[in-house]
Amino acid sequence: MREDVINFYGYDRLYNDQFGVDINRAIEFFELNTRYYPDSYNAWDSLAEAHMTKREKELAIKFYKKSLSINPDNENAKNKIIEMKDM
Repeated sequence: MREDVINFYGYDRLYNDQFGVDINRAIEFFELNTRYYPDSYNAWDSLAEAHMTKREKELAIKFYKKSLSINPDNENAKNKIIEMKDM
C-alpha cells in the first residue's frame, strides 16, 4: 500500500469526527507507515503528531526527533519539539 494512502487513513482516524475520532487506530496506521517506509520523515512526523494529540509528550518528541534525523529541514518537527518543551 502507498505511504500517502496509509497516512490519509491515519489522519482520518485522528481528526475526522464524522464516524468518531480514534487516536489509537490512527497510531496503528502511522506505525504501519513507519514499518513500510522507515526512511520517510513524514511517516515519523505523522506518528509523532498522533502521540502529541494523545498527550504522550515523550513519545511525540522521540518521533519528531526521528523525523528530524531523516530530514533536518523538517520545520514542523523543530517547531513542535520547541512547543512541547514549553508545555
